[in-house]
Amino acid sequence: MVGNGLLLTLFGVRSTQAGFSALVVGAVLGAYHVGFLAGSRVTPGLLRRIGSRRSFCVLAGAVAVVALFPPVAVVPWFWVSLRLGQGFCVAGLYVVIESWLNASATNANRGRVLGSYVAVMMAGFAGGALLYRATGVGGAGPFLVASGVTLVALVPVWLLATDPPAAVRGLPIAFRDLVAVAPLGTVAAFATAIANSALLGVAAVYATRSGFGIGRTALFVALGSAGALVLQAPLVHLADRHPRPRVLLAVTMTASVVAATLVFVPSDGPLPMVGMLLLGGLSYSQYSIVLAEVNDHLEHHHMASAGAHLVALNGLGAAAAPLLVAVAFLAVGNQGYYWVLSGVHAVTGLAVVAVAWAARRSRQHRAVWPGVVS
Repeated sequence: MVGNGLLLTLFGVRSTQAGFSALVVGAVLGAYHVGFLAGSRVTPGLLRRIGSRRSFCVLAGAVAVVALFPPVAVVPWFWVSLRLGQGFCVAGLYVVIESWLNASATNANRGRVLGSYVAVMMAGFAGGALLYRATGVGGAGPFLVASGVTLVALVPVWLLATDPPAAVRGLPIAFRDLVAVAPLGTVAAFATAIANSALLGVAAVYATRSGFGIGRTALFVALGSAGALVLQAPLVHLADRHPRPRVLLAVTMTASVVAATLVFVPSDGPLPMVGMLLLGGLSYSQYSIVLAEVNDHLEHHHMASAGAHLVALNGLGAAAAPLLVAVAFLAVGNQGYYWVLSGVHAVTGLAVVAVAWAARRSRQHRAVWPGVVS
């Protein structure tokens, strides 16, 4: 994740420095999400053929190779192709890692396991940004560093790790079947992806439009990641000790209220910083809870395929978020950023209530959603 975070930063900054038009820069950055969707679909088959450990090494090695090529030709179509490849491989890595972790976890500790995973992810992205400051912006050096860091990840996986049981490579599950088995988790996964992508992906844009200086903008963005690290542990611990839908409802509605409150807070005071810390912690902890909620209802042999569907939903949500915020900016100004966050979290809360109501109506809620309705 350090290597990926560095690459994400480099492609954005260097494509702008290269003089690409705004449309071309958008194509370079957006290609990542297209590759992301493709990678989520292909990886389960790779897992079934060569297993988790080899799949991880192949995909991480491919990211390292991609990182070597941007300085070779600063040409739009070439960089779009590289970003497609990066998104493809990173999505595959998510599928491999999440199915591997789910296979090793139980329903009693799944939230904490996935919470630790998300905390490592956020720390990795933050490390990539710090590494970018250390490597500078010119020449091929930063790309070489991104490649080298990514290659380091291969060493412990190849030398020390062992594949989970062969059954975990598993059987495919159709998306409609996943929705039937875990309707709440599936809907919440898509909504959470939108919220998380809007939260950090558009934070710098909101800060710039609001007149934040460079230092204040950096702090604003960093606090979102810091919140995920601070609140992850207590919230996922609650989700392991209490019914996950109840915890999910409390977390997402709290996030909705915090975001709505920030609409009416002056942007030049300390409260937006506190709010960003809270939103980062609530929103990214929600991702861990949603993953755990979905996998609670799956057999091990379906987890890899279900993980691919969730990664695809994550990619779709991440791609949709900037468009939603852009429309909100046009409609209501800068505060549209917070209105989108509040609305998405409120929709997630409504989904929890709707599933609980449907479960009660079907009189099967105790078997399918234990603890959703008291």
